[in-house]
Parts: sequence; C-alpha cells; structure tokens
Amino acid sequence: MTLLVLPPFDSVETAAQHILAQLQKQLGFQLWMFTRIEGEHWIVLQAADRGYAIQPGHVFRWADSFCFRMVRGEGPRIAPRSRDIPAYVSAPIDQLVQIGAYIGVPLGREDGKLFGTLCAIDPEPQPDTIVEMLPIVELYAQLLSTILNTELRGQEAERKLEHALADAQIDELTRHSTPHLVIDDPGPGGANSVSLDRVRAMERVIEHLVALGHRSFGLLGISGAFRTVTDRLTGVDRALRAAGLDPAVAAVSLDPLHVRRDHFEYGSQLARSFLAQRRRPTAYLAVNDDTAVGALLEFQAAGLKVPDDLSLFGFNNQNLCLMTRPKLSSVDQNIEGTIDLSVKTLLAKMGSAVTRRFTTHRVEPHLVLRGTTGPAPAPAER
Repeated sequence: MTLLVLPPFDSVETAAQHILAQLQKQLGFQLWMFTRIEGEHWIVLQAADRGYAIQPGHVFRWADSFCFRMVRGEGPRIAPRSRDIPAYVSAPIDQLVQIGAYIGVPLGREDGKLFGTLCAIDPEPQPDTIVEMLPIVELYAQLLSTILNTELRGQEAERKLEHALADAQIDELTRHSTPHLVIDDPGPGGANSVSLDRVRAMERVIEHLVALGHRSFGLLGISGAFRTVTDRLTGVDRALRAAGLDPAVAAVSLDPLHVRRDHFEYGSQLARSFLAQRRRPTAYLAVNDDTAVGALLEFQAAGLKVPDDLSLFGFNNQNLCLMTRPKLSSVDQNIEGTIDLSVKTLLAKMGSAVTRRFTTHRVEPHLVLRGTTGPAPAPAER
C-alpha cells in the first residue's frame, strides 16, 4: 500500500496563494489579497484577481484603505454593501476603484503587532448572508498567521544560534588570554571589532542623492534583522529626517515579495516589482553590487535610461561595477583602512591582559561616483 503524503508549503507566500484561491472559490469576490504593512505603505504580497488588475508588488497608502479603518474598529470585517458604511465611503481608495462589498481580517505577529491583512473586494454588493462566512475567513487568517509566525520564529532562532556560537568562541579566547578581533562585523557583545561604518555610508549616499533632487527611494535587498542591515536602515532613516523627509513615505521596500536565493536574480525581481508601480521612486539603493546590477539590467530592458530616468547605487565597489553601461556608483568598504586599523588594534592588545572590556572601531566608507547617479527627473518625466 502506497501512502500519499501531501507536501508542506515551502513558504508563507505559497500558502497564501492556495488560501486566496480557495477563498475565491468558496466566497467569490473579484479580488483577494494577502498584504503587509511597512510604515505608511500597504504592500500586496499575493493576489487572486479577476478584474482589478492588481498584482503582487502593488503598493498603496495604508491610511487610504478600508483595512486601515477596519483594524481601527471603524468598520465591520465583512460589509456586504460597503457603500452603507461611512468609514469606508470616506476612504480615499474608494475613489480610485469601484468597491461594492468588502471583507478584511487582520494578520498579527506573535508580539501582538500588526503584520498585514487578508482581504477581499468586489465591485458589486453581495448578499447579506455573506457575513455568515466570517468564521471561515477568520480561520484562514489564523492559519496564515500561524504559518507566517512559524517562519519568522525560525529565522529568529537561526540568528540566536549564530550569536550563541560566537559568544562561546569569544569566551574561549578570553579564558586563554588570546588577543582577538572580529573584522567587518559588529560581533557579539564583548568582542573587539573593526567594521565599516554602515550608518555613515547610507547617510552619505542619501545626502548625495538628495542634493541631486531625489525625494523618493527604493530599497533593494536592504531588509532583515542583521546588524549590517539595521545599521544601513538607521543611516537611511537619519539622512531622510535630516533632509526633512518622512522615512515611512520616502523609502519603499518590496523585499517581502520575493525569496532571496541569488542576489542578481533578486535584484531583477525587485526591479520588475517596482516597474509595476504606478508611481516609482527616482533613486534606488541596493544591498550589494550584484543586486544593483540585476536591477539595472531589468530597468534598462524595460526601456528606462539610467541615470536620466532613475539613479542607482550599489554597495561593495566590486569590479562588476566597471562592467555595466553606465558604470555603477557604489560604496567602497575601504578595505585597506580596515586592515590597517585591525592590525593596529591587535598589536595594541598584545602583551596586555585580555578582558571582556571591548573596543569598537568604525571605518569611514568611500563613495565612488560613476554613471548611474544623476539629477532626479522632473515629475512629468517619471
């Protein structure tokens, strides 16, 4: 006897695709969406669409949506006739598309914070009996939240394991009075470290692009809880605020739409998602040069001219930057400065007692300006 085992979903996105399709089959509605909230942005991660022309990657303003009002308790989770609900009639999104009926349920994280929503709209009012299906929709939303949080929990456990292993290595070196140094990584608590000042790197990139007239920025692959990423996001946030811009509005990330397996392909996928937006950022900052080049080639394949239509900045300043047309602007990690400071730091530690008192040194980044950055295009040219 052969036992047929159903394989698990490989990601929360795949699970969402199947859940949306099943809900559409059971309840109808032209559009079902699995969404995520990032600051002021309401991002469509997955969609089952039969008439609204909405695709994964579309971004709307969170405060404009029915879901925003539903989460705040201003409207019901199911509205068979949404025109009868004042909070929904006054929502700006109701002026953009025809909405006759609405379903929406919040998706939460384990810490109680809002992740996004599971929602649906249809241009025509629906029978009042549709409200009886709310328990089914809420059950699917709960299942989706469970899968989502399991995935997030696994990522957090992996990060904690890495930190625990690093801590154990530092403890071993300290016990044996061995001078030690973590290079180009903030390292665990108690580790001597020399690393690039990534906060300052992104501040300088944003300052340069703002001086060129850019006011909207797409982040390519700059996401995650690693310190090398959070430092960059801190730099972006500081520089935007210093320029009088709201980071939640001026910086857009579509990273959750794709699974990162290959940097080049990931950049290409992100560029395609940004190309699908009605209003795109004028400047893009990539996590590394491979991601930037993947995005560059995708933008160019769509007929956009760089830097006339958009500006693009890489990170690492690899030789790859010299192989594109135009050549890629990038952040140089100042490796020579890192090596020099690392040697000096280790020499200073030799001959002295090794303790848990640690020193942290930051290396100044260099901006290498080439042909992918230029003045922001005029609004009519975007």
